[in-house]
Amino acid sequence: MRKKSSRHHHYLSQFYLKGFTDGRSKKSKLTVIDMRTGRYFKSIPRNVGGIRDFNRIEVDGTDPDILERNLSAFESKVATAIKSIETKCRFGDENKRLVLNLIALLAVRSPEMREHVRKFHADIAERVMDLTLASKERWEFQRKRMKDDGYEIDDSISYEDMKDFHKRKEYDIKVAREWHIHLEFVSMEAILPCLFGRNWLLLRRSEGAGPFISSDRPVVLVWKNPKSIPPFFRNSPGYGMRNTVVFSLSPKTWF
Repeated sequence: MRKKSSRHHHYLSQFYLKGFTDGRSKKSKLTVIDMRTGRYFKSIPRNVGGIRDFNRIEVDGTDPDILERNLSAFESKVATAIKSIETKCRFGDENKRLVLNLIALLAVRSPEMREHVRKFHADIAERVMDLTLASKERWEFQRKRMKDDGYEIDDSISYEDMKDFHKRKEYDIKVAREWHIHLEFVSMEAILPCLFGRNWLLLRRSEGAGPFISSDRPVVLVWKNPKSIPPFFRNSPGYGMRNTVVFSLSPKTWF
């Protein structure tokens, strides 16, 4: 009998989050701070950095849990790699490959990034509809093309009805989760060569110093010395540029 799948998926891996708890386990608690409001609370890793069906794939003939299962297997390997890096203070070979893949994954996958992509697609769709409804002749031309392509068209909806509906904006424009997932892995493949081409500096906190912290966007893309960058480029750091990427691997280790 197949085990029932979990519908609560993490965009921030539980193994990563538990490294920032006091006991470094799934049952230990994190201190979570909302930087916008200043409010804070304590919670176990399972209740932080997750969202329903974030990794679910609903395509005919595809196991909906295939991505979630493969990510879990990958994360188990990364967890072992992080322990090795912390113990030996060495960043190379297979451990480096695993951690850089984790950094690329965390850099491109979050609800915030998906909403940014959705808004971009929605804006394009809105502009297309503006052009389509610019005149009755253009609308009728598009309707004919859709009919010729085999789409069912409700002839009871007039041009005036459609234009009024578009003007009232009483609709939502959504982007399929599977398209988000596709774009995320395309972005990840684009970022990885830049990450592997960098020279990384591994820092360890000294005894008695406070721990490094993390956030819901743990991969930080920022200039190390922004004042030394020409103003025109100051707001555009990139993964292929020097001194631009910061990542807290654990409370003890930082890149």
